[in-house]
Amino acid sequence: MFKDDKYLLLKHADGGHWGAPKGGMTKDEGELQAAIREVAEETGLGGVRIIGEFREIDRYRFNRNGKEISKKVIYYLGSVSRDSVVLSPEHTDFRWADIDEAVELATYDGTKKLLKAADRFLRDRKT
Repeated sequence: MFKDDKYLLLKHADGGHWGAPKGGMTKDEGELQAAIREVAEETGLGGVRIIGEFREIDRYRFNRNGKEISKKVIYYLGSVSRDSVVLSPEHTDFRWADIDEAVELATYDGTKKLLKAADRFLRDRKT
């Protein structure tokens, strides 16, 4: 999520890591619909406008209760006209941050890579 040259990061209640808004798709929606719905559910931000054709995939694995879980997350870049966030119970904090602060704040390398790719995409659109 992007507004006024700032990226939105959320602090997850489960583990305390900082990352971008994300979530799962329901069987009756597509990727973009899911992304927009998840942003609204997690942040209270509506009216998301998808920016260009930015689409990044992050694949990662983690262990939960001794079981390895593989995840594939597809990210889009969206903008909003307001920045007042209402967090879902899944999150404990949020921050609108410029690219340097966002990369520093992000917990995982995949999120850092995502943020850098989004920033390159936006800079390339300006030239």
